[in-house]
Amino acid sequence: MKTRNIIFSAVAGLLALSVVSCSNKLDIPQHGVLDYNTFYKTDEQALEADAALYLEILNGGGLGWD
Repeated sequence: MKTRNIIFSAVAGLLALSVVSCSNKLDIPQHGVLDYNTFYKTDEQALEADAALYLEILNGGGLGWD
């Protein structure tokens, strides 16, 4: 009976910890990542993206030429 109470207490404790673990730390903003909802608002931003595509092609990436 003692073992059963210990196991039950351990399982209940683990469940309680898993519910309140780190849910507020999951929504942190990432640095260096473009948000596509706000990018491409100006012509300059569109040209930056266009230049990045051509640079990828010139380096041989993305086309299976590795």
